[in-house]
Amino acid sequence: MKLLKKLREFLIVPFRAREYSNQYFSGDLRLKMYNGESYADALADAVETYLPEQAKKDQRILRKIVTKAIKSNLLFGFKPHEYFMYDLSDKSVAEWSEYLPEKERVGTLNRAFGLDLKTQLRDKWIFYQLAKPFFKREIFHLTKDTKVDDFTSFAKRIRHIFCKPTDGHMGIGVSRHDIDEQTDIGQIYHELLSIYQNWVIEECITQGKEMSMWNESSVNTVRFPSFFKEGTLTPYYPRIRTGRQGQIVDNVAQGGLIAFIDAKTGIINTDGFYKKNQTSSVHPDSGITFKGTAIPHWQELLKYAEDLHKALPQHVYIAWDFAYTDKGWDVVEANWGQMDSTQMIIGHGIRKEFHELLGR
Repeated sequence: MKLLKKLREFLIVPFRAREYSNQYFSGDLRLKMYNGESYADALADAVETYLPEQAKKDQRILRKIVTKAIKSNLLFGFKPHEYFMYDLSDKSVAEWSEYLPEKERVGTLNRAFGLDLKTQLRDKWIFYQLAKPFFKREIFHLTKDTKVDDFTSFAKRIRHIFCKPTDGHMGIGVSRHDIDEQTDIGQIYHELLSIYQNWVIEECITQGKEMSMWNESSVNTVRFPSFFKEGTLTPYYPRIRTGRQGQIVDNVAQGGLIAFIDAKTGIINTDGFYKKNQTSSVHPDSGITFKGTAIPHWQELLKYAEDLHKALPQHVYIAWDFAYTDKGWDVVEANWGQMDSTQMIIGHGIRKEFHELLGR
């Protein structure tokens, strides 16, 4: 069996990688990722995002990089952006096996807990119903069956609303609306439903100054992954997420930055990281230094996170997003959370650790 595995790794996979590489350069790469997305499209986007211009122009270098990236997908299921974010080109196949690909994370959670539990977190309205006692702001459900008068009444009363697709991710499709006497609320209603037919409309979060100081235009949150087993909460590489000037979201995918927080003290202990694996010691707009800056009322957040996770004991693992507001810590949303930024920042894989914490 070991011999067959070696043959697959060193003979079959490299051959297929070269074959797919040739297809990539001819624009005919048919390889699909686990979620059905086109590998060719994802690879082209990753090459454009991560490679310096000189490497893009050198066909020899480019072909070598592409071949190895495809090999990492064939062996372990790494998506192109994971290959570049983890610097897998500089690592051995044995080191590749230590990383947790998104494909394995999603597959493990799906098999362990089922799609019903995933929906509880993926659908923002369902999650709100489950965790409603912990929310410190009002939320409205907008669907194709919602009457425009009901939406108008909510918007007028709340005045500042934040709109999210119920199953959205990475800040895609969100919008903010400030309601006054001149606002055509009916137009907002029709525009939203023309884009998507299922929304959560939230009362806008008013940040505490300790978090708005990073960037005033976005709600800067704490991503707080946690495992809850046998009555014990284990925080797992919490991090601050902060947007850039003019942005309304803090997602790294939308240009924001992240930095790790010491789970015991609440003090930031790394530089800020961009999606492209680039770092900055200070926030590029506010000039605040990442390392050494404390997250406000950290012990309160730890208690809040523990109580919240206890209320959803069916979920062993949740990646929370928390915002510090004028009412204290408030949950923004919950999800199964990608691990790409974690492994990017620490520079090594967490595959074994993840499975041990999950108990699988």
